[in-house]
Amino acid sequence: MNRILPLLFSLFFLTSCAGWQGAATSQVSQRTMSYAKSQSDGLHLYWLRTQMRKPQQLFERVLLSQGGQYQSEYRWQDGVLREVQREGVIGSGEQAQTMRLHIRFGSEGQPLYQRYQRGDSVMPLSEAELLQVRDYAEMLVAWLQEQPSGDRLIQGYITPQSFAPCGADRSWPWQSEFLPQQALSETPQFVLALGHKRIQDYQINQWLYQAAHGDCFYEPTWQKQ
Repeated sequence: MNRILPLLFSLFFLTSCAGWQGAATSQVSQRTMSYAKSQSDGLHLYWLRTQMRKPQQLFERVLLSQGGQYQSEYRWQDGVLREVQREGVIGSGEQAQTMRLHIRFGSEGQPLYQRYQRGDSVMPLSEAELLQVRDYAEMLVAWLQEQPSGDRLIQGYITPQSFAPCGADRSWPWQSEFLPQQALSETPQFVLALGHKRIQDYQINQWLYQAAHGDCFYEPTWQKQ
């Protein structure tokens, strides 16, 4: 009996260490990045989560220049896009229409299920259109992974002297070699930009959006894979 107890303890210790190392390895290899770009149809915000450079989830939020906004969620399994969900509002005023899209793909990337609704109308998509959605998601991932590792999406409230990032309880000085889209005032304005945090300040390298008022776009809640 005295010999069995140390043996059981050793086995328990080794098993616990192996489990902890596996969890640590999984967390270390998992990476989340945020980015944004301005396009002809509006401003696109992205949050991408990868593991071992394979995409797991991608969130896209689009603020349309012609009014409205929508958000998309793309989910991969073993490197294959398996599901796309999109919903939002297209247009503004009397022209505004709700939009919902749900697509599921098989393990080989083939479309298995679809539902696309604009307003009260259900509008089936052709196979070519479904594959176009899949190719768009893959293109986004490739493009995001090509971006330099320095700049990321930053957002918050800015004056000529200070920048208060969303979710922070303080502000920092900021620097930029580029002029903002609109003149800044002592009253804080909401801003979306590409840049990065340095030791004592923020570096802003591209101004994307400014408004007198605005709400922060927080990182989405990630589903466990």
